[in-house]
Amino acid sequence: MTDAPPKIGTADLPGVTPRLPLVSVGVPTFNGAGTLERALTSVLSQDYPELEVVISDNASTDETEAVCRQFASRDPRVRYLRKPTNCGPTENFMEVLRQARGKYFMWLGDDDWLADPSYVSKCTSFLVANPDYSLACGVARYFRKGVFLMEGLRIELSQESPADRLMGYYATIEDNGTFYGVMRREQMLRIGMKPVIANDWFFIAAVAFLGKVMTLAGTSVHREDNTPERTYERIAAENRQAAIRGRYPFLFIGLSILYEVGWASPVYGWLPRTKRLALGLRCQAIVLRRHVWPGARARLRAIARRLSPAWMWAALRSALGRPGKGPHADHGSRPHEPGPT
Repeated sequence: MTDAPPKIGTADLPGVTPRLPLVSVGVPTFNGAGTLERALTSVLSQDYPELEVVISDNASTDETEAVCRQFASRDPRVRYLRKPTNCGPTENFMEVLRQARGKYFMWLGDDDWLADPSYVSKCTSFLVANPDYSLACGVARYFRKGVFLMEGLRIELSQESPADRLMGYYATIEDNGTFYGVMRREQMLRIGMKPVIANDWFFIAAVAFLGKVMTLAGTSVHREDNTPERTYERIAAENRQAAIRGRYPFLFIGLSILYEVGWASPVYGWLPRTKRLALGLRCQAIVLRRHVWPGARARLRAIARRLSPAWMWAALRSALGRPGKGPHADHGSRPHEPGPT
């Protein structure tokens, strides 16, 4: 009688023993040669012993391949995969998840890094000790060219109701550094990710529906802030979406939430259809109220001011070329003199 083979993700991997569950760190990259060494070094310096690093190179045209092969050749924990053609960022993120073998998984951007060598240990230990939690992360700290900018939002969703956690997430989400926490890979594979704006929001929202979420004190993931370059229009183009989605991102985010929660995502499939739709509408309303209504309200106020009697009287005076003579005229003002052109 032969012994049963060891479970994939523990003793069958080089340098890994079955003392702790394996954690996979997925690093999707595209032309990241300038920052990739920092990211990979920070992962391989973690004190968590049961670790693998999965890199998916999205057909880079710079020195990324050389950097990755160098790391893979000197550390057996590194697995390097290269796409023959660029498949888009979302598919590349999903590729490292599908190729991972760990029980737990986290993403790390190719321009981000883990300054705390115990980041993976702290997050994984929390999940092992708390099976009702789906995600544990440190606070995200944002930098731009080496200069610290700010700390991200600390999200904690400990409500017992999955619906309450979902709505709580959409009521608080801003920078979404939570996306770079440690999660349970089996749950993540159930969720998937589509190439649309805010797909990271939809993904973590589903994670929160499946379990509780905790931001741990005393540890952090460092992120390179590329906000000036990462406009919504550019994100829409990268994901091959219609340009209008980049011009009105939050309107389409709201529609996507309703579609995902109310109809499409299997994560919410155990809810009756009417409850799914109702939950989707409530989450959509939260996002629209937070991100669309303030701008719409300001525009409506501007329109109302332009339609006021004072504005109409001034427009009429201007059209007739007459000096101000009305109930709202400023008799003390001087004629407008245009500046230099």
